[in-house]
Amino acid sequence: MPLNKRPKDAKPLRQTTLFQSALSTQARSSSPGPSTPKRPLPSVAKRKHLKDSSSEDELSSIKLAPKTETLVSSDDDDDVPLRTPSKRKIRKIRISDSSSEEEPAEKSTSIYTVQEDEDEDEPPVPRRRRLRRKPSVERSSDPDSTQDMADLADEVDEDKILDSRLRTRKKSSFQANLEKLRRRKLKIQDDEDHSETEDDECYDSGEVDAKPFKGAKASIDIDDLFDGEQSDSGNSSAFIVEDGDDTVQLPAEFSMETHQDLSHQFKKIFQFFVHVAVQSPKKRAKFMQSQMEGEEYFSVPLQVTRRKLLGLRDSLVASSVWRPEFKKSLERCPDFELIQLEFAVPSCDACHLGGRMSTLLGRLTGTSYNRLGFKKNESRKKEKENAVEFHLGRFCARRTKVYHDFSHWEYSLFNNILREIDGLRDAQSSTGFRTVAFYGGIEPPENLDDADGICEWLDQRQVVEMEWQNLKNMMESARHLELGAKRGEADE
Repeated sequence: MPLNKRPKDAKPLRQTTLFQSALSTQARSSSPGPSTPKRPLPSVAKRKHLKDSSSEDELSSIKLAPKTETLVSSDDDDDVPLRTPSKRKIRKIRISDSSSEEEPAEKSTSIYTVQEDEDEDEPPVPRRRRLRRKPSVERSSDPDSTQDMADLADEVDEDKILDSRLRTRKKSSFQANLEKLRRRKLKIQDDEDHSETEDDECYDSGEVDAKPFKGAKASIDIDDLFDGEQSDSGNSSAFIVEDGDDTVQLPAEFSMETHQDLSHQFKKIFQFFVHVAVQSPKKRAKFMQSQMEGEEYFSVPLQVTRRKLLGLRDSLVASSVWRPEFKKSLERCPDFELIQLEFAVPSCDACHLGGRMSTLLGRLTGTSYNRLGFKKNESRKKEKENAVEFHLGRFCARRTKVYHDFSHWEYSLFNNILREIDGLRDAQSSTGFRTVAFYGGIEPPENLDDADGICEWLDQRQVVEMEWQNLKNMMESARHLELGAKRGEADE
């Protein structure tokens, strides 16, 4: 078949792209020679994408190609610098120097071409946008804007412009009263309308709410307001009560004396009884009563100790089955003794419980005495004293003995102190021996009416400590009775 004729069954070819035609021509012309590898052609969609790449979103998806040194062309041997804007893409293609399709492929030369979306004369679009700071309105020196602001200020009424959008503090009562005093001194009478407007002004005023602190003194300016004549509304000093010279004293029940230790209270009681003992027998009752009523130093400790010991006696010692007559006889007679019986007697005169056997005899002796001064009643002396006896069981006898000690502890303490003072009087009258605590110790005073000196002498001889131990033993015996009752001890 001749070369210039096409076969009948050959279909006519249609050129769709410029590059496809060039490649097909090159392929046909280079068929006798060695085959060269073909490069993949860019798709139409990709070229369209490059043409529409002016938007910002598509710019971010484009990657920059590596930099090329020079551009080589078959027509011109001059070096062309590479342009690397984001809208260009360098592609290496093979084209022929002539337009003939029959020329061999060896004459074709590889060149670099740069495809651009737009004309080369247009400047390249920058790769990214730069944010430019707009000039502020305040710094603008436009004369038109300044004129507009001046016209706007002329249209607004200045009297309707508020200096502050927030409310200020209301005046305190101290500031309001101070303002009233100023007006009162200037003889300005307030009206109802004026008072209402004043309250509004006080609410809108900007003064600080000041309150006087404790111990603050008035300033000179405030003191000047009160000088001069006072107003007719009333004298301000009428309701001011000044503190008197006498200080208010709390009752003895609320003093700190009631919270001290019992041993400290007992030492004051001992000193009190020494003061009573140095008095004459006729003056003791009156002196003791006056000290109990007027001197809290002696009265409070005695009342506190009495209340404590009576509570122990009634709660721990006394039995609920004892009769009142039996208790009164124990409280009246100051002396009590227990005698062991040779034989047991049925029943007990203290508890009167059936089936009890009494093995002890309790005997009450002595004359009743006055609690103030501890003087015996003379009316009872003239009468014939008859001893009161009780048949008691073993357990009731112990309770009766402790109950009697609690009832007469003051009388026993006073008699012990009185014996010491009587011994001093006997030694002073006979110029005999005087007892001291140790060599060079405190000697008794020459004046036996010096109660405090006698107390120091007795205290150094440990007499106060011995009497305190006797009182403590008495309280311990009451607690032991309670423990014996819990263990089940009873009369046989």
